[in-house]
Amino acid sequence: MAKCGITNISGGGAASSDDCTATKNKVLMGYTAITKDSNDEVNEGTIPTLGGNAFGGADETAFDTSPIVGAANNNAVGAFDYPLHGYFDNDAVRVHIPNLLPNNIKAGVKVGGKKASLTGTFTSDANAQSSQILTGRSAYVNGVKVNGTMPIQNAETDGDRVWATTASNWAGTFNVGVRNGYYLNGVNWVRYDVPTYRPENIKKGVNIGGVIGTWEGWVPQPTDLYYRGNNIANLSLNYYGVGKATFESGGIRVEKASSYLYTSTPFNFERYNYINIEIYFETKYSTVYNYRNYGVSAEIIPSKHTSQNRRTYITGGDNRSYTISIPLNGLSFTDTYRLEIGHAGEYYSSSDDDSGWYWSYEDRWIGWIYRIWVS
Repeated sequence: MAKCGITNISGGGAASSDDCTATKNKVLMGYTAITKDSNDEVNEGTIPTLGGNAFGGADETAFDTSPIVGAANNNAVGAFDYPLHGYFDNDAVRVHIPNLLPNNIKAGVKVGGKKASLTGTFTSDANAQSSQILTGRSAYVNGVKVNGTMPIQNAETDGDRVWATTASNWAGTFNVGVRNGYYLNGVNWVRYDVPTYRPENIKKGVNIGGVIGTWEGWVPQPTDLYYRGNNIANLSLNYYGVGKATFESGGIRVEKASSYLYTSTPFNFERYNYINIEIYFETKYSTVYNYRNYGVSAEIIPSKHTSQNRRTYITGGDNRSYTISIPLNGLSFTDTYRLEIGHAGEYYSSSDDDSGWYWSYEDRWIGWIYRIWVS
């Protein structure tokens, strides 16, 4: 039988592979021996001798399948399992761990022993505060866990609107106040109610923020009784004829009718000299066609003093503005009154016994009454 180990050790005796328990992978490279797997022959061992403080490239490939274990795994906190095969003839073994760098370690945390360690710098340049992180959320700021306190503002009205805190305007802009420090969730609009922001309060034709005005822009004076839709004296309206007369937003519209304005509130005639009426006369409306010198007629009739009525007539024509001033001189009492506004003129009568030109106050006309005031 062949000898186990090195032949002729101590000059005698021999052993075969069958007598050996060591295999080639239990013998250092560079050394020979008869082993259990050498078939009674002398072979070189296969255990490498690892010198210096670093592995070669071939050794580092084992890193791909080397796990890191944590506290739940045999209490080996932060341990790195690396398969090591060989004889170590050195003072230290260096294992290269990719990405083991300070900027990949939590700021302020030390990795390693007392002799040498790495102190993490990761997130050390972050500057968020709790008020800048949503409530119910958390984040690490410079390695420290921060719980958010920023409140969430959900929609308060109409599904996607939130109330404004205040509002103001300057230099042609409209500005609404919002809550500072809130995160708007599902909010598309900031709402601020302005009850007077309506077409009837904006000058006619002017577009303010998408609202087009309808207000004619006339402001009554203290002496006004009626002014373009503003019925200060609370006048009532009546008419007769085939048409009608109606209160409109910008004036009193007369259509083929004779118009009457009257009041139930007594009026002090003694205080004023005139009652004035501004109208736009489009045309007369009459079955008599041979008028001449026709124009606008206006009459004021005190209710209890009808004999002291006053009338004024102005010659003119169609499609023009008139201001009629009825004198109030001599009316020294307080009374309710009626205003009659229409047209008048001369018409020609060709009767056999009474031919000639005669005055007629027919009243029916087409146009507008814009203003009535005293002076």
